[in-house]
This record gives sequence, structure tokens and C-alpha cells, in this order.
Amino acid sequence: MDFLEISLWATSSTTQTKKKQDEKIFHPQYKLEDLPLLNCSESFLCSSSFLFPSTKELLQISKLPLCIEFQPFHSLNKDDQSSSAIPHVHFENQQVPRCKCGVYINSFVTWSNTFDNWTCNFCAHTNQTPIEYLNSMNKSNPNEKQQQQKKQILRNEVVQKLQPRPLREELFFGQYQFHASEKLIDRQPQPAVYWFVIDVSRPMIASGALPILCSTIKKAVFSLLNHKKSKSQKDQKEELLLDGDLRTRIGFITHNAETQLWLFKKNRTKPRMCVLTDPGHIKEFSQSGGLLVPISQFSDMNFGGKLIAFQSQLPAWGKYPLRNRLDPKLIGTVHEPKLYSQAKDQNVSKFFNNFSMMCLSKHVSIDMFLINSNYMDIASISVLSKKTGGNLFRYENFQDSISIQNSFQSDLLNLLKQKKHWEGLIKIRASSGLKVSKTFGNCLKEANNIIRIPVVMPDFSVFLELDINDTITFSRDFFLQTAILYSNSEGERKVRIYTKCLPIANDLSVVFKTVNIQVLFGYFVKRGIEQALNETLFKVRQNLMLTCENILMSYFQTKEAQQILYQNKQKGIQSLVLTEFLNLLPLCTVVFIKNYLFCSLQNVNVDYRSYLFSTFISQNSQAIMSSLCPHFYQILDENSIKNNSLQNPNRLSLTKKNIEPKKIYLLTNGMEILIYVGRQVSQLILKDLFLIIQFEDLQDISFDFNQRNNRLNKFVWGFISYLNKLFSKSLKIKIIKQGGIGDEGVFRLLVEDRTQTSRSYLQFVEALYQKFSKIQNF
Repeated sequence: MDFLEISLWATSSTTQTKKKQDEKIFHPQYKLEDLPLLNCSESFLCSSSFLFPSTKELLQISKLPLCIEFQPFHSLNKDDQSSSAIPHVHFENQQVPRCKCGVYINSFVTWSNTFDNWTCNFCAHTNQTPIEYLNSMNKSNPNEKQQQQKKQILRNEVVQKLQPRPLREELFFGQYQFHASEKLIDRQPQPAVYWFVIDVSRPMIASGALPILCSTIKKAVFSLLNHKKSKSQKDQKEELLLDGDLRTRIGFITHNAETQLWLFKKNRTKPRMCVLTDPGHIKEFSQSGGLLVPISQFSDMNFGGKLIAFQSQLPAWGKYPLRNRLDPKLIGTVHEPKLYSQAKDQNVSKFFNNFSMMCLSKHVSIDMFLINSNYMDIASISVLSKKTGGNLFRYENFQDSISIQNSFQSDLLNLLKQKKHWEGLIKIRASSGLKVSKTFGNCLKEANNIIRIPVVMPDFSVFLELDINDTITFSRDFFLQTAILYSNSEGERKVRIYTKCLPIANDLSVVFKTVNIQVLFGYFVKRGIEQALNETLFKVRQNLMLTCENILMSYFQTKEAQQILYQNKQKGIQSLVLTEFLNLLPLCTVVFIKNYLFCSLQNVNVDYRSYLFSTFISQNSQAIMSSLCPHFYQILDENSIKNNSLQNPNRLSLTKKNIEPKKIYLLTNGMEILIYVGRQVSQLILKDLFLIIQFEDLQDISFDFNQRNNRLNKFVWGFISYLNKLFSKSLKIKIIKQGGIGDEGVFRLLVEDRTQTSRSYLQFVEALYQKFSKIQNF
């Protein structure tokens, strides 16, 4: 790329005068083109821009927020240059080299000629290389593993161009892992633990969810038992549906008007049920048979686990009941944020906060499955998942829809079988001049940039908001290192290290060229959700529009943008000319404003919006982008059927102009699939897909779309299967007929069009141009 050839690290004159003569300077031994190899993979640490402004003053001028998306256990991209896997480094009995500032040795430290000393890239302190570490590097007869590691490193052409350094994987790759030393282990790693808290009340029974969840749990437990009984991997034909080993513990609590504990023993064929009329009076239960049953000793346990709760109604009983506080009159007023924050009753909100903090301290993560279309005060109960690193799932119209039932089973099964990382502890370290100001995600940041997460799932994501200090950095770059300590389900305590170099630039036009719009947009959504809990949605929308305008205005003030504008003016071109990355910013702003998350509506389902808040605050940027910028396809029309030319559909732009009454369309946002049926669709299509003849026989909104043995039905279901694989889940399916009450929900997803309360995408861009054209030198 051309911008890499620009002098990125030239220090401004004002900065030079401020530097002290005796200040430590870090002299890196790498070039900018080396970063794809040495840097941590973008799959784990991804920044909002490849280049950062070099000073706080430049950052303020740019109006760009600085943020990092951290996904410690995300799968690597196939095209990732950094590594095909995370290297596991064997330090044997020696300590992992660390600087006095706490930073672990990494691929960016510099070495003396004899490797006796190394200089930290975070604080520029020179450290003496431990003798044991030095000896392991200088072994004349390395073992077979070390020989293979060295060959793998030397095989890379980029490595051969790097400055000389010891041939160890932790010095060539931005991420590595190792077994935790005894100093980092205060107790034995915990086993995989699952608590199932199941609502068995009348509404739950009527929903039909109990048989599904019971059969799913049973299937998962027996798959673990059969898997561990198999003597060899060849015998392990079935997929493991429950992450764990033979130490795994499982506990059950059921509740309706009362609470029931279930006790298991090896010598009994059936469990024993203990009914608790007042759970607060229970003092003690015993543990037996290798299964988890000491419910009352919860606060005294030395291990946590996954608490998976299934709920079908508002928790309006017990000492701290929730009440229906839904008030439609507050929607659209300055008091609307109260609907999305916790309950007014201080005792109730205090209980939920204290309970979630207790779970966090005991390494317990809470996942909630809500099976009800009625109000459940998700705003209050979602704090349990948010503060403990869990997730919240919601299923409306459960009894009426097979696809929703399949989605429930799929979500539960995915939760059980996903690899879990227990007792997670994250430590974030930033180099001089950089600081972490805030975090966004289902986690809680403590002092000293520490984040505790009871159970870290593969899809866990946290956004780190960064700021530049007035402190002058001693290096040409910023650095960020995250370390996560965790236990796997096999009883191993490990540490993963991720180090990222964030190059700095004095030219903002270069910075704007490297903006990552996906990460930036994910940050805007999460920040907007946090603001919506305290401010009106109108103000949240205004804040984002103002941010968008300020970023674009800052870009147009750069010399490069001014040149392009002047050339276009000479040619008579009147339009916004943006960089490849900033080009999507106006569209993302329009999407943000129109989405159900933040849009202006009178008939708002408050619980559904609270559920979306809970979902999006935990999602990664890729999932957020897919949800807010849906996939839109034309899947069937009469001509393609007559010509026998059924093909995988192409993605369409999100506008009503693409809709024709004789065709069938499909929209998906990664959470559900909407099948939109045109009013003039042929009888052949209606019969094969829905077993009806007339369009009028189709309900306005239907959840009944079954698989049938005909060509058209198989084609549509084949495409649905493709989408399920694409999003790694079984998506809920909803059928909507053109001209019915479901039109509003479909048109809201077509974000390029105008609505009653917002402009179209083109109108928004034109308004931006008109606003900027009034400014001098534009």
C-alpha cells in the first residue's frame, strides 16, 4: 500500500523539545512490513485503525475514537499471516521472562548482540536474560520438538529478513500460550460444572419447552459418558455434546411455587427430590456420587461453573419480586431510559447486583433462556448475565413454531458443547502514552485493568476504549498486551499472551486510510447501548450523527482530501469523495439510526429492545454488522421455475426497489430469517412451499414453514441450511405476506429507504454534502 511508504514515525518539533535528554528510548528492530507476522492476529486483537494519531492533540482533531476488539478464543482467519495456530511454548521448569513493568516477553522486544539482555517495548527498561532461558536457547542438542519449532520458524521468508533474535516461537509470533507456573495457581483447576435451574411452572409446561430441554441435556450428558468410556479415538464416533471430562459435575434445581433440589447417588437408580418451601432456611446438603448437589453450600464452594437458567414468566415471587413496570406513556419521553434500566425498587436492584457480584467472585457464569412472549423485565434480570460473562436467549411464540423450537435446541446444544475456559482472568497492559479508559461487553473491569470472567466462551468479545495521554512516548509506536489466565475442561491451567503493535502517524490523511469500519461501528453500537440506559434514544441518535459529521469534516480538512475536492471541483463533480474505509461510515450511521435498537417508534416492545441491548453488548463486531446490515436475497420467481434454473441467489441492496409482487424474498440478520411472499406469487410456489392455493390463505405473520418432499421446498430449505452454517446456529424462521401487518418489520430492515421518522441513505449523504459545502475551502 502507498501509505506505508510515507514517513510515519517522524517526531514533531513540539514533541522533540519536550523530551528529556536522559529519557529512555526504545529502538525497535522491525519494519512496518514485518507487522503482519510479528503482530497478534486480527482475530484476537483488532483495532479501529491500523495507524493511530501520534499525539493527543491529533487524536482530538481527527474526532476518531480509538478502540480495540479483544476475542481471546476466537478462531483464526484462514488468510491470517501471523500463525496457523497459537504456539504452545514449553518453558520447562524456568520462569517466563518478564519485565519489571509486568509485560511478558514478546516478538517486539529488542536484543543485545549476545542475547544477554533484552529491552522492553513497553517501558524501555533493559532486562537481563535469565540464565535458564539463555541456556535453553543455546542448547547444542535440542530435543525433537525444539528442532521442529526452529524449522517451522525458519521456513517463513519474512522471518529470514528480521533482525537476529533467538529461535523461540514467543519471539516471532504475536500470540503464544504456556502452562501456568505454581505462582499463578492458588488452587487446583476446577472441573467443568453445570447447574441447570429449570422453571417447571404451568406456563413452562404449556410452552412445550420442557421435553426439548430435558432430551437435549440428557443427550449431551450421555455423549460425554460414552465419549470418555471409549478406549481409543477410533471408538469415539459420536460428537462430544458436553464440554468436560470424567470430573465434570452436574446439578439440577427445579422451581414453581416451591424449589426442588435433586440429589444423585451411584447406588440409586432414581434421584431423590428435596422440596424447599423456604430456601433461606436450608443449612446443609451433602455431596455424593461424583455429581454436584451441595446447593446450599454455594457460597462456601471453592469452584464455580455455568449456571443455566430456564424461565417462562416474570419472577414475581420470593423476597425480592419483580413487578410489571411497563408504562407505554414513557416511550418517546425523557423518562424512556427508565424502562431499559434496572427496577426502581432499590432493594430489588441491589439484590440482583449483589447476587451477580457474588457469582462473579465464585467464578459462576449465568446464562438465561427466556421462553415467553409476555413482559419479563429483561432490563432487570439481564444484569445477571452481563456481569458474569454469560448470555441471554429469548424465544417468542415457542409453541407455535417448529423453527423456534429448533433454534432453542440448537442454542442450548451449542452452549453445552462449546469449549469453555474456566476461571478466566484478563490483565491488560498498555505502553507509555496509551491507556484503557473503558470497556464494553459482558464483563466487569476492575482496577488496574483487570477483567474477571468466570467462564470464557469462544465467541466472547470485549471492546477496549483507548485514549492517548499527554505523556510523551519513548517509542515510535504504541503497544498493547493482554494476558488471560484460565483453566480448560481437562484440568490444565494455562496462560495466553497477545501482543499488538499500534503504529503511529503524524499525517491524519494516512490514519483515515486505515480505519476499520467494522470495529468502529461495533464500538458505536455498544457505546450507544450504554448511553441509552441514561439518555433518550433521540440524544443517542443525535450523538452518532454528530460523530459521523465530525469525523468526515476532520477528514475533509486534510491536505489529501482538499486536493481531491479541488480536482473534482475543477471537473464539475459534486459529491462526497471518501476513502475506501470511510465510505461506509454514512451508511452505517443510517443503519444505526433506523434499527429497532435505537429508532423512534411508538409501538415499541420494551422487553424485546432490552433483549437486543443484552445481545448486542456481548456480540463481536462481525455479528453486529451482519445483524444491522441484513442479507437480502430473491430466492424464487415463476420464470426461474419455468426455465428450470434454480440457482443460489445473489445478495441484493437493502431497498424496496428490488421487491416485485411475483417473487419471494429472504432477509436474515443473523438472528432470524424473514421469508417475504409477494402478493402475486404463482399458485405452484404457494402450494409447494406452504400447502395453500390462494395468497389470501396465507397468514399475515406465520411461523409454520415445514420441510416437504418437493423440489421448491428442498431448494429453499437448502439455502436456509446454508445460512444456518454461515451464522453457526439454527435461525428462527418467520413468514410475512406482502401488504400485511408484517410489512413494517421488513421495511425497517431495508435501511437504504426513507421511513416516516428518518431520511433515506441518499438523502442523508446529500444532507451531509450540503452541510459541508457551506464551509469555506470545501
